[in-house]
Amino acid sequence: MNLASCLTCGADWSQGNFSPECPECGGGALDAPCPACAGKCGARWQRAVIDSNDAHLAHFYGSCALTEEERRNNLKKSRQS
Repeated sequence: MNLASCLTCGADWSQGNFSPECPECGGGALDAPCPACAGKCGARWQRAVIDSNDAHLAHFYGSCALTEEERRNNLKKSRQS
């Protein structure tokens, strides 16, 4: 098994594969859209492979490219929907 793969569903993250329903895959392979703003900022976060495998839950690291004010406004809009 590839070191950059999902232990839960077997998806090979190094090949860009992931299962959308799998909590360990968490919506991305070795990178994913920014979870802080649901991808609105365009930033891609990198997978923490060992943390994801150990917890059987997706872990990514990165920074949202939106300003603090933009994130607050985005959060307000999503709560109003």
